[in-house]
Amino acid sequence: MESLQVQLPDDLQEAIKAMIGDALSEAIKDVQTKNSFPPYLNKGEANTYCGVSRGIFNSWIKKYDIPTIQIDIPKDNKRLADIFDMLIHNCYEIEDIQLGINNIMNAANQMPQYQDE
Repeated sequence: MESLQVQLPDDLQEAIKAMIGDALSEAIKDVQTKNSFPPYLNKGEANTYCGVSRGIFNSWIKKYDIPTIQIDIPKDNKRLADIFDMLIHNCYEIEDIQLGINNIMNAANQMPQYQDE
């Protein structure tokens, strides 16, 4: 069987190349957006991402030696925990966040405590 070749005008070739390039760029952006997640996940996010319970995920951490980072946030300070989550999801470094938390807690611990007399 013979092949058929068609010569397209240069401007049409360039337009087709540009359309293919744009479509490829858009497809890459879509994949990156759909597959993007923060550099760090808390345990709840990680077990949801993996589709398992927290107990199963905790057993995987031990069994497969999954690296974890312990951040010292007072359990009763929801606002500080929310700020921490926001910073993590905006790609701030763990060490910088921990330093900021320590500075906040040190300043808070130095404030005078007022009690009813």
